[in-house]
Parts: sequence; C-alpha cells; structure tokens
Amino acid sequence: MKEKVSLILKGMVLGISFILPGVSGGVLSVIMGIYDKLIEAVSHFYESWSNFKKYFKFLFFLGIGGLISVLILTNVIEVALAKFPVFTILMFVGLIVGGVPQLFSKIKKDINLGNICLLFIGIILLLIMSITTSGAGNQVIDTSFVSLLKMFGIGVLSSAAIVIPGISGSFLLMILGYYEPLLRVINEITSFTNLFNNIIVMIPLGLGLVIGGVVIAKIIDFCLNKYAVKTYFVINGFVLASILEMFLSVFEYSFSIYEMVFGLIIMVLSAFIVYRFFEK
Repeated sequence: MKEKVSLILKGMVLGISFILPGVSGGVLSVIMGIYDKLIEAVSHFYESWSNFKKYFKFLFFLGIGGLISVLILTNVIEVALAKFPVFTILMFVGLIVGGVPQLFSKIKKDINLGNICLLFIGIILLLIMSITTSGAGNQVIDTSFVSLLKMFGIGVLSSAAIVIPGISGSFLLMILGYYEPLLRVINEITSFTNLFNNIIVMIPLGLGLVIGGVVIAKIIDFCLNKYAVKTYFVINGFVLASILEMFLSVFEYSFSIYEMVFGLIIMVLSAFIVYRFFEK
C-alpha cells in the first residue's frame, strides 16, 4: 500500500509539469529517482505478457497520480501563478536545484573534458530551443477531424516532455498555442461542462502521449544502455539549462525587492529540503 501511495504522489508531481510552465516532467522524474525505471517500463511493457505484469503497477499508479494532479491541481497552480508567480516559480527552481547533487553523484567519477563538453552541449541545445521558439497564439480546439488529428500530434510532441529531461510540457504547449485552450478543456471537464466534446478531444491527445512516449523512450533506453555515462552528462546539461530558464522566467513578472528576497528564501528552503531528502 505504501508503494502505491508513493507512486501516486510521484505521479502527481509529474503531472505538475503539464501545468506549470518551465517545469520538466523528465527532470522531476530524475530528481525523484524514477527516471531509469520509467524509461525501462515505457520501453518494454508491451513486449510480452510478463513484462506487462512487471511494469503495470508502476505505470498505472504513476498515471493515476498524474491524472489527479492535472484534474485537481490545475486550478491551484493557475491561482498560484496568477497571485504569487515569483514565489511559485522560485519554489520549483529550488526543488530542482536541491536534486542536482543527487544527479551528479551518478557521474562524478566520469568527469573528463569530453564528458564536460557533452554537458555544455546539453545546456546549449536547450537554451537555443528556448531562445529561438516563440508563441504561436492560442489555437482553437474542437471535434473536427483536423483538430483531433492536431491533438494527436500535440500528444506525441508533449510525450517528449515526460521522457526527455529539461523539456517542459507546458512550455511546449505555450509555444504551440495550446496551453491556455487545453487548460480550459481540463477545467470544463472538472466542472462537468461540455463533457462529451471535451472527452472526445482528450482521447487523441492521450493516444499521442502513449505512442510518442513509447517511441521516444525506446530511443532514450537505447542511449542509456549503450552510452549511459555520456547520456547522463547530456541529460544533466538539460537539467541545468532548465533551471536557468525557469529562474529567468521570473523576470517576466513585475515584483518588488521584498517579493524577490522572500522568493529567494523560499527557493533556498525548497532546495535544502530536497537535498536533505536525497542525502544519504
């Protein structure tokens, strides 16, 4: 029972990445120590009945947690971002920063010039993607064939945010112009408004997430099996870049010096709590 509750809670944390812009589900799964198992499970659960039984509980309870998070916490995160954007963002920056020592503990024995270059390649790639992308404006979501096909594609692309650390699902949705429209769909579902049409819209999105996740997880699984150390250096580069990107996003909001100071205190406390949690 304890393991199931733990997986649901971790799934709820992962679900936040689709609500809070800048937060990467992949980074959060690395921080929580479930990244390797998540990639393994998504890559192999369908290959045999024994694999399905082996990974079903892990994926099922993570998925339940993610669904709960998206359905219930959407309004909470929206309110927190609207009323306390600096505190909310800096808290999540702290949560990720606190897990960085744990991430680097896996590769500290393999530090050399070549691997450090891979680390910086990861940083640069994510920053380039962030700098060169721009919002597409809010898109219209309906039950037409073209719109449902687009939702499938959005699901495939969004699956990268779960599998690849450093890529934020909500940030990606903002770039494509589907962030606010999808929040409205989710809020309508939770309030039982326009329920049938909204469920029809979510089905291809869910299929895209599953299919895209399996394909991308296969690629990551191959890299981890063949080039584990090098892959982790690139992943850690993604994580460091995502921290910088999230921190800089604070300056998109207006705030007083007192709010910034208090926000930094929250960030440090969050980092300390996570660090002590993972400290051996």
